Amino acid sequence: MIIPGKKKYLYFILFILPALFCSGLFLIVPFIRTVQYSFTNWNGVEPPRFTGLKNFRNMFDPRIDQHFTPSTNTHYLFRVNYELPLTIDAAIYRDMLVKHIKDKNELDLLEQAYTKQYRSKYILNEGFNEFRLYERLTRITGLGDKGLALLKELKTIISLGQPAMTGLEKAPVNPALFQRFTTWERTELVQIVNRYSLVFDVKKILGKYLVRKQIMPGATGFTLLYSVINVLCANLAAFLFAVGLSRNTLFRRILRSFFLLPAVMSSITISFTWYFLLHKILPVVTGVETWIGNPELAPLLVSIAGAWRSSSCLVLIYLAGLQSIPRAYTEAASIEGAGILQQFFQITVPLLLPVFTIGIFWSLITSLQVFDISFGLTGTSGYVTNAVSMVQDIYINAFTGHMFGYAAAKALVLFLAVSIPTGIYLFILKKRGF
Repeated sequence: MIIPGKKKYLYFILFILPALFCSGLFLIVPFIRTVQYSFTNWNGVEPPRFTGLKNFRNMFDPRIDQHFTPSTNTHYLFRVNYELPLTIDAAIYRDMLVKHIKDKNELDLLEQAYTKQYRSKYILNEGFNEFRLYERLTRITGLGDKGLALLKELKTIISLGQPAMTGLEKAPVNPALFQRFTTWERTELVQIVNRYSLVFDVKKILGKYLVRKQIMPGATGFTLLYSVINVLCANLAAFLFAVGLSRNTLFRRILRSFFLLPAVMSSITISFTWYFLLHKILPVVTGVETWIGNPELAPLLVSIAGAWRSSSCLVLIYLAGLQSIPRAYTEAASIEGAGILQQFFQITVPLLLPVFTIGIFWSLITSLQVFDISFGLTGTSGYVTNAVSMVQDIYINAFTGHMFGYAAAKALVLFLAVSIPTGIYLFILKKRGF
């Protein structure tokens, strides 16, 4: 039966019409609305108000949003309003103080304040102990009106960092107060105030040099780290597993089931499995209590968990690619005297280049869109442990912070971050004929 040309077009349109309707309803319309909301301050309750490029500027400004882009966090280990620490770790004393202090006077004063008495500790000397100085001061002044007035004035002087008293005639306090004390008491007070002044100078030294700057990767930095580990490690591990599973080993079917198990498990189940491993098993085995809660380890651990899950899916792709290679190639190469390694690098790897393309492309896209693994392992503490992905950050801004317009702007940036590398990658592959 011959169908007329007009009816062919009609049947074709009717055939694709449901797909077009679903694409428009679930893809095109939400994308257009996302672009519209990205230029507003919509919070889900009040009517959206146009704000221009404010959302895009804010997300790349670390002073406004410290969680999206990489930034530097300055952590002060000591401040001048703290009391002097009774002990300082030798590594901190050496690496953060001695190595960075260039002023000889500052270094001499620090050596007067702290003495190394143990292999790993520096001890505060008795003369710089503020509690002991306060005891000496109260023994002289007592707790009467004159003593309390002097203590109040001395506290103000010390907090302002005024110079030490070199004599009663240069005393930076009210001279009338000193008339109430004996000559011996005045001399003792001058010594105590001089010592307090030195204590304050030591405080300024510690506050100046005991500073630790940390690089916060943010959601963008963590997503890039996750993508690099996932693309490289997951593909390499999956390929090696696939090569091993393609051999006629005794327990091949059992091993295949073991390696392919994460592929059929949900991501949230995998997250809970790793959560149990990191919180219950590893602390008992290693003696280290904090794993996923450590900001230095959490990004790497989440990336490893994601790579383990992705590698099991990639094993299927590489197994299919290995089984599609005709055995005639390897048999001919073995007849010609080629060894196993020569067959592997000269036949197997070149023929699997299109499969590598699929694996790398798939792992790259899924890595940039990761959400379930990071959210399942870190939950709401991801910002503390530096393990929040871009999608998770968008989710938190929208549904926890009720900043839907701001989240829409980030979603648009994520769309461009996924689309541009994908387009470049596909263009290169098309030029090479894959």
